[in-house]
Amino acid sequence: MQVTPCAAWADRLEFVGDYDRPVASVGVLPIRLLAEKLGLRAALSAAWARRGFTPVYDRGQLAVDLALTLLAGGEAISDFQGLRHLAPVTGPVASTPTVWRLLDEAGEETLAGLNRAVAAFRRRWWGLLAARPEGFPWLTVAGKELTGITVVDMDASLVFSRSGNKEQAAATYKGGVGFAPNLATCDNTDDLLVIDPRPGNATSNDATDNIATLTRAVERIPGAFRHRLLIRLDGAGFSHELLTHIASGGGKRGRRWEFSVGWPRTDREMTAIGKLPARHGPRRSSRTAPRSTTRSSPS
Repeated sequence: MQVTPCAAWADRLEFVGDYDRPVASVGVLPIRLLAEKLGLRAALSAAWARRGFTPVYDRGQLAVDLALTLLAGGEAISDFQGLRHLAPVTGPVASTPTVWRLLDEAGEETLAGLNRAVAAFRRRWWGLLAARPEGFPWLTVAGKELTGITVVDMDASLVFSRSGNKEQAAATYKGGVGFAPNLATCDNTDDLLVIDPRPGNATSNDATDNIATLTRAVERIPGAFRHRLLIRLDGAGFSHELLTHIASGGGKRGRRWEFSVGWPRTDREMTAIGKLPARHGPRRSSRTAPRSTTRSSPS
């Protein structure tokens, strides 16, 4: 018997705010329903579809539920079984080996389909945000609303591994072995756009890696929100090549991209600034901030 998920599991579902009938992780259910209503689950199922293969558990629903496992604090594939206490509402939960098979089935064609599915979902989701009475969530900085500017934050992080035998695990500059994934997020929507799972010995300021991450992030932003960007990164990710790429709008005409780079303002920086000719010196400010910020001119 094939387990075919649909919005029927949410029929007559009611959320009650009391202390008598608490259900752990019940907050993931509205997100699950959103994925169904906006077509994400169906699009993911289509991306995983194979001719002549009818899975017992819908692959798109497994992918959605795996994402919900992460949101609920899961750290390993086996944590997927934590969804079993929701089974009376959502239906049967697949075994851990089934989830492993789901991931093993994802080839290049599947990944391309997943990207298209998520991009279509994001267009609908961001469109709904923009259609609200309060409009799209533009950021406010120093009392000024950055209307029309999509803010992308870039950063690299270290994720340590207990075993050096994992694929791409490598020695990190902080000792131990693990990974140095590149991240790109949209601050307007708290949306994770890209995770590039680089090996642990990858550097933060690798221009090629950072430009590739930014390129993928922009591809995953709905077209109407790509024209005016503010890309923020810290000094560890700084490189002239990356900033030149940003200032050029990624090589596309009609784009107005800016960057903001922060770094500690130490005696070294202040001494260098002091050596600049007065006509090229920095503009004076009435206050001193612990961090310095540089922005490009719009391209």
